[in-house]
Amino acid sequence: MAVDILNLEPHKVSKDLRGYSFCIYGAPKSGKTTVAASFPDALILAFEKGYNALPGAKIQPINSWHELRQVVRQLKKPEAQNLYQTVVFDTMDLAYISCEKFICSKHDVGNIQDIPYGQGYAEVSREMDDVLQTLAGYDYAIVLISHAKDKVFKDEQGAEYQKIVPTLPATAWNIVNRFCDIIGYVRITKDPETGEEATFMYQRGTVRFEAGSRFKYSSKYIPFTYENIVNDVYQALLKIEEETQGMTKEEKEKPHVAATIDYDSAINEFKNVASRLKNIEGEDEVYRIMEEVLGTNKRISDVPKDKPELVQEINERIQERISELE
Repeated sequence: MAVDILNLEPHKVSKDLRGYSFCIYGAPKSGKTTVAASFPDALILAFEKGYNALPGAKIQPINSWHELRQVVRQLKKPEAQNLYQTVVFDTMDLAYISCEKFICSKHDVGNIQDIPYGQGYAEVSREMDDVLQTLAGYDYAIVLISHAKDKVFKDEQGAEYQKIVPTLPATAWNIVNRFCDIIGYVRITKDPETGEEATFMYQRGTVRFEAGSRFKYSSKYIPFTYENIVNDVYQALLKIEEETQGMTKEEKEKPHVAATIDYDSAINEFKNVASRLKNIEGEDEVYRIMEEVLGTNKRISDVPKDKPELVQEINERIQERISELE
């Protein structure tokens, strides 16, 4: 179909979650799969067995990445899009492992780390991104399920602290974190109003757990049901629409200004993260990442002061590598 921007219809807020993506994680038996199955016309891609208590659900067991790719191709068809509105990955952890195995088989290695220069991780990321973005392009609602774990982190002063995060490997978490509109942490706790035990989904992160939403008016937490999820998204979008209607034409059309990167600050950050990676994996790994960004035989001192984004890109890749190794 030809592009025609002269006859575009204004976006209307609705209670249809097509096109939105969710990561829902929490303890086992907290109802994650049950709620995901209650999304409209859900297709559950079962990478793990746990669907015996879901009568009536449409479930496709997935035993390999090849099988997942078959499903993705079928979901492109109009008849599939008439049958399904939601695609559920249960669990995203096992989907990622399946993708790793596929890439390892492709390169005839036993472990993703055996692919030189970290290219295995990059290839897995591209493959996973392609599947998720393809499904999003077909306008399905996408639900990625994961479990929860306590992870130890260090603050800027080196003090350790614990935080509840998804059980996803670092590379998978980076993909999910940038892809999903809402990352919801599910836990069973006391209802602050009734004092009764209830299950809530938290949509705003704290120092204790990871969570977040792209919608600035999302509630901090909601009772964990599909109806509450869709109503909360609807109300959040409605508030944004009402707020936008009150703006002037100039405010609506105000261009996005990219955040500036200070060269000296980026260099200081490089010294910090490079030192941390050297302590974990050695100096060669730092040089490998620099070569990925700058080319062969280039060093950080070769980056011109008017291109601090190159230093920042190196810093982010080093930080990502550190996260994978910790």
